[in-house]
Amino acid sequence: MSFLQKLLPGWPRCRRIATALGIGAVGGALFSYLTAPIPWMLGAMCFTVVLAFLRVPFEVPKLLRMASMMMVGLLLGSAFTPDILDRIGAWAGAVALNVVYLMSVVTVGTVFFHKVGGQDRASAYFSATPGGLVEMPFLAEAFGGSARDVLLAHALRIVVVIIAIPMYLRFTEGALFLANARAAAHAAAPIGWADALILIATALAGYWLARLCRIPAPPLIGAMIASIAVHATGVTAARPPAWLFNAAQVVLGGAIGVYFIGLKLRDLGRMAVISLAWTAVLLVMAGLFALIGEKLLGFPFYVMLVALSPGGQAEMGLVALAMGIEAALVATMHFFRSTSSFLLAPFVFRLLKRWL
Repeated sequence: MSFLQKLLPGWPRCRRIATALGIGAVGGALFSYLTAPIPWMLGAMCFTVVLAFLRVPFEVPKLLRMASMMMVGLLLGSAFTPDILDRIGAWAGAVALNVVYLMSVVTVGTVFFHKVGGQDRASAYFSATPGGLVEMPFLAEAFGGSARDVLLAHALRIVVVIIAIPMYLRFTEGALFLANARAAAHAAAPIGWADALILIATALAGYWLARLCRIPAPPLIGAMIASIAVHATGVTAARPPAWLFNAAQVVLGGAIGVYFIGLKLRDLGRMAVISLAWTAVLLVMAGLFALIGEKLLGFPFYVMLVALSPGGQAEMGLVALAMGIEAALVATMHFFRSTSSFLLAPFVFRLLKRWL
């Protein structure tokens, strides 16, 4: 036992946390220098995934992840300004398209993982259903599936989508992305103590109520709903400062890397190939539905693409916020999809498995 371990019993854990945040921040700074989209999350994610495969011990505490989720929830909720309420009615078509998209993804994905991937029915269904990295493996195991296979499928999907979609937008909508990024940076006004206290109270109250109501992902969803309430009613127009937004990106990027701890490249095998192939199919489907949304509903293609891309609610919300892409609509679409996926998944599985 080292001197530091004797002096500070919690030192090994502190070192693991410092490694995750330090390496994540270095990755974020590098990606920011390279003008990559959502640089702090993307850089932290890539660097910590490498750490995981190199078997370097690191850790992102649950409390820190929850605080970062609350931060994203507050930011997403702040996009619902009083004037945006007049536009919500126009989103009905987009939400309906989202439902059709979700049904198509679940049906095609379940058949794909079962027939092509060789998974059992439960694993195939929950691997195909867009949802939380925690919730879907848990549900799969409850129905007799493989939690590890489902976790791997979702982890790889999120990593690939988070890299692919922002990079695609960066190189196809580069001028728009840079203009929105600059506008967002200049729009962040200093926040006073009164507004800061309002935001903290909003996040905590939203989290508590979401837990009480058993809403999935309460730190994110609860804080977002509460933030919508205070911003849409004009109680405050304040948003968390940019440096906190960047810090939340680093934490969430590192949290994705945590899911790869314990995995070895040789362990990925056929399941990784199947998951990556399915992610490619998903991206094509998202692109097709985004094109339908553009042609039938009049929404810009890139807005619908971010709103439909299955990269995780918090992560795609960060993409929308960082790139200035209709964060309110994106948050609404992902909220409906993730909530319905989690709440209805067990019931839909019982119906769908009869046809497999």
